[in-house]
Amino acid sequence: MTPEEAHTLVLAAHSLSIPVVVPVALKFADHSEWFQKSLAGTDALLLRLRQIMGESLRVRLASLPPAPATTGLVLDERGDPQATRVLAITQGEAFRDIVHDFVREHIVTLSSYSTVQAARDSWARWARRVSWAGLLLSAWQTAAAALVLCAKVLDWGWQTKTVMLTLVPTIVLVFGTFVSLLLTLRHHDRIMNARRAYDPL
Repeated sequence: MTPEEAHTLVLAAHSLSIPVVVPVALKFADHSEWFQKSLAGTDALLLRLRQIMGESLRVRLASLPPAPATTGLVLDERGDPQATRVLAITQGEAFRDIVHDFVREHIVTLSSYSTVQAARDSWARWARRVSWAGLLLSAWQTAAAALVLCAKVLDWGWQTKTVMLTLVPTIVLVFGTFVSLLLTLRHHDRIMNARRAYDPL
């Protein structure tokens, strides 16, 4: 391939991609709207899970016997008041049994809560990477098209290898954008699976 053919081919590749990557980059650049639409209902789902576990724990704790009342005064062998230690309800066997039964019954709910929180944080992290990768790709394609055009028109003497190297950042950024988007969708699906299981709507 001659340098002239390389200039024409690479310039066409960069130029034709601009109308595609720029609108996509602008779409994902608006974090607030994208985050609001994609994560709608996630906070409500976490609240729903807390309500389920909180109500169950409240009912269980209501069955605990009241704390024992201390009556009388305990004296030591010299007739001085002796300090007494009354175990708190949370240190009793009944409380430990309640906590054990609660965790055993709601192990799936606890796991779901942790999963949804982790998925939400991971989604937000990868969504930001999609936004930045898209913006960088859009900026690079515009800059690369301008550089190759100037090199061709002004006869900078770029060889075929130099012209083709401008495609390397494009390939890297496209790959990074798609990987980030794929992982974003994966974490979003984890959230949706939990919503279908617990969301009353």
